[in-house]
Amino acid sequence: MDIHNKAELELYFAENMETVLFPVLADIYFLEEDYIRARKVCEIGLSHYPAQPDGLFVLANVALAEGKLTEAEKTLKSIQRSGETHLQGFVLLAQVQEALGRSQNTILRSWEAVLKIDAHQKQAKKTVKSISEKLKVETTTKEPAKKQKPPEKIVSDEPIESLSISPKLATFTLVSVLKNQGLFYQALDVLSVLKEKGEDSERIAKEIEYIESQIQSHSS
Repeated sequence: MDIHNKAELELYFAENMETVLFPVLADIYFLEEDYIRARKVCEIGLSHYPAQPDGLFVLANVALAEGKLTEAEKTLKSIQRSGETHLQGFVLLAQVQEALGRSQNTILRSWEAVLKIDAHQKQAKKTVKSISEKLKVETTTKEPAKKQKPPEKIVSDEPIESLSISPKLATFTLVSVLKNQGLFYQALDVLSVLKEKGEDSERIAKEIEYIESQIQSHSS
């Protein structure tokens, strides 16, 4: 069987749904942007192999393409819990947690996990250094014995680390999700990718105008 042949894989999968090759077919569907079939194949395959890291990774990418960041995070955490070494999955988890605005400590731990697999991963090294320095400063300058008010959800007036969004994952749905969570700079990153893909230029321009107005209003 030619694992690069979609028709042969579909026939084989139909007759052998317990096959460990399910991520290959799911990935083909994903790259074709057939997210419904990609998800279905992953769900069937993972029912037989719940900790299969490649299947979980494809499913997480499907969730991202559909704008379901929380689901993607949960799925990627399953890769970590499986004990498997899956660099792409670990990197994507850290990026998704940045997009979701998770705590600095959470993001730091995820990038540190990446460095345990690849000590030379550039984005991980840069982010770990940046967050570690920031947390160190916050610890040394923190005023003791003061009752602090619950933190308000605000939008930073400075760009957060850019997201390395794959063109396949960049959608207007993802832009909407990021906007709703106040992650405007990350939304601009996704719009840049959409612009490179040649998507609706008028809609992109309107989105950029709106986001820039929101950034300006939060920073004034």
